[in-house]
Amino acid sequence: MGPRLEAINEEELKKTVRKEEELRRQEEVSRAAAAAEARRQEAEREERERRRQESELAAMRERHLRERVAHISQTAHGQKMVKAPSPTLETLGMVNDYIVF
Repeated sequence: MGPRLEAINEEELKKTVRKEEELRRQEEVSRAAAAAEARRQEAEREERERRRQESELAAMRERHLRERVAHISQTAHGQKMVKAPSPTLETLGMVNDYIVF
């Protein structure tokens, strides 16, 4: 091999090495982006699950409260409470536009 041929082979080798390094960098960037996207999707999934659980808990509380009110309204004391007039602002402690509890 002559010196010129060795120089050409060396240049081609350098180009090949640079291309491989660039491919590795691109793959690393791609993996990092995929990992970030996976974390974002996981966070969204957890947030949806949290909201679903809160909604279920609120529905259970509301159902329980309705059942208690229905049960209480079947008692004698509950019947009196249902028939009693609604409290006014004065009876709730409204004085001079301030609520006092």
